[in-house]
This record gives sequence, C-alpha cells and structure tokens, in this order.
Amino acid sequence: MEVLGIGLPELALILVIIFLVLGPKDMASTARRVARTIRSLTQSEFWRATREAWRMAQDIPNELLRESGLEEAQKELQQMSNQLNQWSREMDTTLKAADSNRIQPPVQETAPQATEAAPQADADETADPQSKPIDADSVQPTTAHE
Repeated sequence: MEVLGIGLPELALILVIIFLVLGPKDMASTARRVARTIRSLTQSEFWRATREAWRMAQDIPNELLRESGLEEAQKELQQMSNQLNQWSREMDTTLKAADSNRIQPPVQETAPQATEAAPQADADETADPQSKPIDADSVQPTTAHE
C-alpha cells in the first residue's frame, strides 16, 4: 500500500521519528492540530476553486474537440478505418479461397549438390580445350610467321 509514494516501512519510520521528537504527550495535540488544519483547508473556498480549476483543465481537450467539429471528423475516420479493415479481411478470405482452388505446378525434386559436382568435373576435362581456363605455366611461346 502506497500513499503519495510513501509505503508502510517509510510511514512507520516517520511515525517513530515524530514520536521521538514530540514525545507521547505532544504527539496527540499535534495530531489534532494537523487534522484541524487539513479539514479547514479542504473545506475552504480556495480548495473548492482549485478543484474546479483542475476539473476544467482536464476537460479542455474534450471541449476543444467538440467546438472545432473534429469530433465528427474523428468518428468518420474511425468508421472509414473499420470499413477498410472489414474489406481487407474479406479480400484475404477471397484470396485464400482462390489460392486453394488454383492448380499448382508439380514440385521438381533437385539432386543433392555433391552428386552433381563430380560429373561436372569429368565433363570439364573432356570439354573443348579452348573453353578451359588457361594457366600461365601451360602457355607455350609462339613465333610469328611471316
């Protein structure tokens, strides 16, 4: 339980400090004076005016919306948003139904990469020599014929 950010341990500590400072006799009279002060404050005209001003400050945003006509626009936008969401759900269900009726092409199974790599290496060796990559060591110098 917290009141004004003060929990039970803090409240107990405050009461112990008050008891040590004031003593048991003065503590009762001090508590009565504090209670009377709080009661007179909450029943004063100042307190009522402060509470009324607080309520008015909290109502200002709602009053501004009503007076400017934005409340109606906000309601219209909410209705449009609801319609768009409904249309989106309808389109999703329509597309799902269309996908379930569509004929799918057969799935081709692919062979693992390791079995394909070996035949390709053999094919490279038997391929046309001009399509092979040229190493610098295998190049023979040629002489130009005139």
